[in-house]
Amino acid sequence: MWRAWLGKSFFRKSLLMALCISSIPTAAVGAASYAIGKTHIEQEVKRSQDMLLKNGTERIDGMFDQLELAVTQWSIDPRFEQRMDRWDLKMNYNEVHTLYSALMVMRNTYPFIEQIQVHLPASSALITDTDGIVYVRDPGARSVYDALYRGANNLRWVKDLPRPHGQPGETSLALVQRLPGSEKKTYGSLIVHIHPERLADIANELRTRDDALAFLLRDDGQPVLEQAAVQPEQAALFEAVRQRVTSMDEPYGSFVQRNASTDYAVSYGRMARLGTSWTYVTAVPLNHLTAPVVAVSRLLLAISGSSLLIASLLSWFASDRLSRPVRNLVQWIGGTSPASGAVALASSAAPKPAGAADEFSLIRNRWDEVRSQNRSVMETLERSMPLLREGFLLQMVQGHYYSLTEEQLRKRMESLRWEVSGQRFSLLYVRLSDLTASAGRFRDDDTQLATFAAANVMRDVAASWEDTVELINFQDLSVGVLVFSPAERAADLHRKLQRERASALLVALNDVLRLTATVLVGATTTKLGDIPRLLEEVKYAIRFREVRRKNEVILLDELTEAQRNGSGWYPFQTEKELLQAIRVGHPSEIRSLLERFFAEMEKRDAKELDVQEGSVQLLGAIRHMMLESGVQPQRLFDRNVYLELQQLREPSRLQAWLFDRVIDLYLREREQQKEYMYQDAVEAVCALVQKRYMEELSLEACAEQVGVSPFTLSRVFKMVKGVNFVDYLTSVRLAKAKELLVETDLKVNEIAERVGYQSSYLIRVFKKIEGVTPGQYRGKL
Repeated sequence: MWRAWLGKSFFRKSLLMALCISSIPTAAVGAASYAIGKTHIEQEVKRSQDMLLKNGTERIDGMFDQLELAVTQWSIDPRFEQRMDRWDLKMNYNEVHTLYSALMVMRNTYPFIEQIQVHLPASSALITDTDGIVYVRDPGARSVYDALYRGANNLRWVKDLPRPHGQPGETSLALVQRLPGSEKKTYGSLIVHIHPERLADIANELRTRDDALAFLLRDDGQPVLEQAAVQPEQAALFEAVRQRVTSMDEPYGSFVQRNASTDYAVSYGRMARLGTSWTYVTAVPLNHLTAPVVAVSRLLLAISGSSLLIASLLSWFASDRLSRPVRNLVQWIGGTSPASGAVALASSAAPKPAGAADEFSLIRNRWDEVRSQNRSVMETLERSMPLLREGFLLQMVQGHYYSLTEEQLRKRMESLRWEVSGQRFSLLYVRLSDLTASAGRFRDDDTQLATFAAANVMRDVAASWEDTVELINFQDLSVGVLVFSPAERAADLHRKLQRERASALLVALNDVLRLTATVLVGATTTKLGDIPRLLEEVKYAIRFREVRRKNEVILLDELTEAQRNGSGWYPFQTEKELLQAIRVGHPSEIRSLLERFFAEMEKRDAKELDVQEGSVQLLGAIRHMMLESGVQPQRLFDRNVYLELQQLREPSRLQAWLFDRVIDLYLREREQQKEYMYQDAVEAVCALVQKRYMEELSLEACAEQVGVSPFTLSRVFKMVKGVNFVDYLTSVRLAKAKELLVETDLKVNEIAERVGYQSSYLIRVFKKIEGVTPGQYRGKL
């Protein structure tokens, strides 16, 4: 009794010591995480903001440098060298109209210009391209404009001029250049008003959050734009930052400013402006970045303190449980449930599972079971290989793998046990004729049955060919025969073989199924990525067969040579590639394919009418593609696009118009829809995982279920959920496993089956994530 109690006391003291020792690193890690993590995040954010601000400052500085240079150049334009103050503004119509045009061109040069005015102090007139001639009647306004002619600087920035079309008393920032720009006597001023909202948008480009702050200051510390300087709720922060930045002498700098319990990373940069200087300031809150570090640190400190508090209590109850995990583990491996109540002080006291001499024998037996299951899976995969190969080939020839590179296509085909190295690929396209001519073997609605029977017959014929052959059943009275032949074979010999093979297929279909057909011998290629193009070519070319001939072999190269001498040719393949590029959203590739589209039409000696009709056809195809993608062209275009198209004649203008006035609008509309579409797709995948977690789920299967590519789903899933697809699926399965461990008496291997895992894999994943095995987890409860 005493020894038993002493043993338990040893366990209690050992556990108490272990808990106390383990709590010390936790406390140290918590304190260090807070001190180091928070400081590091602040430093990294300041460094990043400094870099962004420097680039933004240089860009804004360069933008205003260009504007100042442009205004100086405008002022020496010969049109401003004239003495406009001597004009009769009512009688000199031509001169005034020319000035209107010049001002309009100047204003459209820079998007942030709100209005350009010419002020003539002699007549107190303002000349603009939008308002015409306006006379300044108000004495106060006159004095503001007269002040422009004081001082020695011909070019300067002012901020007290009345804003065009603004509210009474509203002013705007303006760049003023005295006229003329030469050394002649001044007769007026060229006034460039800056649009305050657009300037504020430029200043706010570096804001990464809505609660961030960005503004421009003059050298006197006042904001360049009074009405856009700061929001009311950020007034205190703005004032504190403004005073501190004004007191600093460095051209660039950064610091941390605290405001209302929130730390802000403040960065600033100065730029010289015509004898004065402006300062670009940004303030970004840090609390949303440092909050996780602070929370984790506090949690670690709380855990450390709690460990010290409960260590003494746990030690009294731990002695009876220390040996239980060992016993439970052995019993669990043996497939029996751990007995409750009695305590085993050594693992050897636990009963051995039947058929196992020791624990290692048990592990070996379990490993043999896993290997047997693996062999079963491989056999199942082997049986499924023909279906996998058939599905992949059908998807590839139809262009569904358009986004894959040649190397990626070759790797996938090699993984499906095709030999593609050193091979040349060619296509035979077989189109069955009317089923009524089959001597009663098939009805008119037996399309799929007839195609299936024809494919089987052709497979038997192709089995005797020396080349590798794959048949593609399109289920629509057409069958593709993809031939893998050595790349070094002579072209004439290959062409002869293909003609003979086409004739052999016709003979077999006639003799066995009493079916007539047309076989088109397509071109050859060494690139897998060209196979969809070969299919499109033969599908297009087969329309030129002679209907009166029931059985016919057509060589594509002969047909296309004859077709080139005709008229009305249209680049269908290029159109298809262009539509695919528009769906994917690659502007550079779209421009390249548009250029190729019109270049191919021109190479065919197309006339102007042919080019226009081809453009109308392409526009119709694009509009149809928009409807398929869920975009309404009537809402996207507020004009008659076909009428606009008919006004264009030159291919270069047609090409530019199609991109700028049609395709670009669609691309921007799709970008706005993507965010909502991806959110719905991710939520649909999550719901699918929650419902079918016990099945074999893959990213590719889920992507196909929601209609997006696996690459896109992987990227947006991580963006929306913060974890990748595999980790999310694992977390759902482990949560269900823990629930079953707690609420049921099921064995671990049964629980593994219910959550979609093998038993050994569940144990490994559970131990990696939870730190204990499932049996240990259940034993702690």
